[in-house]
Amino acid sequence: MLSCLPSLRHLSYMKEFRRRKTLYGLDDFETLHTHLPQLEHLSITMDLDVFSDQDLMLIANVVPASNIKVIKFFIDNMDLRWLCYFARKYINVHTLEWNNYARPTRTEIFREEAVSMFASLPCTFQHLRSINMSGTSETEWTHITFWELLSQLNVPIKHITYGLLGNHMEELSEKIISKCMISCAKTLETFSISSNIGFSDPCTIPMAFDVCLCLVDLNIYVYSSPIALDILLDHCVVLKRLRLAANNLSISRRALEYPAMHGIRLIEFIRTKTNADVFSYISFRCRNLNYMRLDDMKISGPFSRDTGNLCLDMPFTHFDILQLNNVQFFGSEDSVCNADTSIHFMALVQLESILQSSTILEPSIQLSDSDHLMSTADSLWFYMDFYQEGSEEGFQLRVLNKDEIKIVREYFMSFQENNKVLESKNGYRKFDKDAWKLDLYQGHATLRCEYVGKYVINNFKLSDSILWDKSYDAL
Repeated sequence: MLSCLPSLRHLSYMKEFRRRKTLYGLDDFETLHTHLPQLEHLSITMDLDVFSDQDLMLIANVVPASNIKVIKFFIDNMDLRWLCYFARKYINVHTLEWNNYARPTRTEIFREEAVSMFASLPCTFQHLRSINMSGTSETEWTHITFWELLSQLNVPIKHITYGLLGNHMEELSEKIISKCMISCAKTLETFSISSNIGFSDPCTIPMAFDVCLCLVDLNIYVYSSPIALDILLDHCVVLKRLRLAANNLSISRRALEYPAMHGIRLIEFIRTKTNADVFSYISFRCRNLNYMRLDDMKISGPFSRDTGNLCLDMPFTHFDILQLNNVQFFGSEDSVCNADTSIHFMALVQLESILQSSTILEPSIQLSDSDHLMSTADSLWFYMDFYQEGSEEGFQLRVLNKDEIKIVREYFMSFQENNKVLESKNGYRKFDKDAWKLDLYQGHATLRCEYVGKYVINNFKLSDSILWDKSYDAL
């Protein structure tokens, strides 16, 4: 059928999973490209046969499919010597996607033989710029071998998206990431990794980026692993944008008291637990930070016994845009996050007076049910009322009016004297006239920064924001 389509430029083939497995060999690929000389985009889902001795003799003389620019492989159980064939065949490819999720059915993948063949390969894959790689724990050595090939060829990769799923051995998983980074250390600009790897050491993942001197855009989604932010910044010296989702975000014990300044512009933390001190560290070290988004965060730390204040102190930070989505605060020295430690009041404070600004900006506060325009001359106060209905929990958020702010300030000015445990609250409690006062004894959180231009604060998880997306794309 394909022989009748010599002008075909885009081909996608998916195998029928319910049918008996068909193995495709080198001859099938050669025939495919003979029939489709104009092909530019190839996407295939199939199982590949083991190379025969005759196949190995033919690899060195294959005619390149020079028009191919994009290849997407959904291939399982691959004889790794196929990598040498692909390197010779697709010399002009600029985008490569390889998904390998199935449990291997063959024990021999010919890794050592494939590695020995790499040395005889010509300078190929020199137009390859983007890689999308994914796989499971049973395919680790396939990944390692692939990155060894690219390292051998000095391929100038600029963009990588990586997915690692399954019960990975920590040592092998670390080796995969390390091999990946080494293979494109001098050219990599953007890197995204998503994985359920459970590293125990918060320095493991950050240390993998030691050699990446061009990395400006980094996305890390490792919900089961902790991350040491200071180590990450130490090793990604030119980073401009960071999106991070982790089990815990911290500053390591080896952090310097006066670390080198960092030029990062945008930070986004997602579904992560962290300590209030992390934000003080960020403000001191990252003086060029202008955009911060916190999504579904839990922030803890000890609050002052005199004022009841848990302070996220960012006095050196000038925000163009600040976005807080479903951010919860907890007054606890041991990072305990529960109803007993939850904080219901938050103040947003800027140090720069509105009268000192050359241009008067009135930021918009976007809540779930209404929009408000308020002057930044006074701090803004928010009240969060937590609830639980069955398995669902969350909080309602509203802005305090001037009279309520006066009550709150007076209470916290004499917090030690006023701090009496009021009646306990169980279950869901609707707003009423004075119910919010019952939560004053649990303290308040303050986000204190130099300046805020525009901000979005709501109780939604992972709320979309056109304003944020435009800022991210513009950097």
